[in-house]
Amino acid sequence: MKLCCPPSEGCNAPVGREEPCRLKECQRVRSPDAARAIALWGRLMEAQSQRRPKTERRFLRRAYARARDEAAPWRPRLSSLG
Repeated sequence: MKLCCPPSEGCNAPVGREEPCRLKECQRVRSPDAARAIALWGRLMEAQSQRRPKTERRFLRRAYARARDEAAPWRPRLSSLG
């Protein structure tokens, strides 16, 4: 599962249901929440590449997810409602 998107959404959407990447949506939005999500994503990627402790990576992953969801909130698709 890709860390940039929640389960079953964006890059992790089921096959046949194309959805935009939530990280890319954050990059398009000009807001403090989006800037925070992008900064946390960078810190998470750095922590992973440096093999930082698992607890630190988990903390950053959850902080990124909260910031991402605030910056680019989930919106249901009309095609999935019917």
